[in-house]
Amino acid sequence: MSIETVAYASGLFDGEGCIQIVKYTSSSSRSKSKIYGLQVTVNMASFSPPEFLKKYFGGSIIKRKKINIRQTYNWQIYGMKAMFFLKSIYPYSLVKKEQIENAIEFQEHMEAFKKVFPKMGRRTTLPIEIIEHRETLFKKAKILKHNFH
Repeated sequence: MSIETVAYASGLFDGEGCIQIVKYTSSSSRSKSKIYGLQVTVNMASFSPPEFLKKYFGGSIIKRKKINIRQTYNWQIYGMKAMFFLKSIYPYSLVKKEQIENAIEFQEHMEAFKKVFPKMGRRTTLPIEIIEHRETLFKKAKILKHNFH
């Protein structure tokens, strides 16, 4: 992938992108454990930029239309693919570096946990230190996003 391609993707993301560490409660487990994940999106009125991002980085595009508002196209990518995207654009990002750093730290934590505990399923209760670290990164992502706007 060329430097120009990655730099363009970084510009799109700096202008129209969003990083979220999502959290929800598992409905399938008895313990009602919290599940966390990394989500990266770019939402635009034009189809071409999200299509460009999908071509080079994967993910999916969702068409959205609200009443009395023109249609938008939302490019979405999750987990490891999101981390690859963020690591790729990081050197060219001018405004969202801190958010990118937090997201990369979060996903690296998730992947390290999978390597240490490869057989733990979603129904397993996580050690409190793991939950606390994920919650800390989740809260930091919210603060960084809020401070950005």
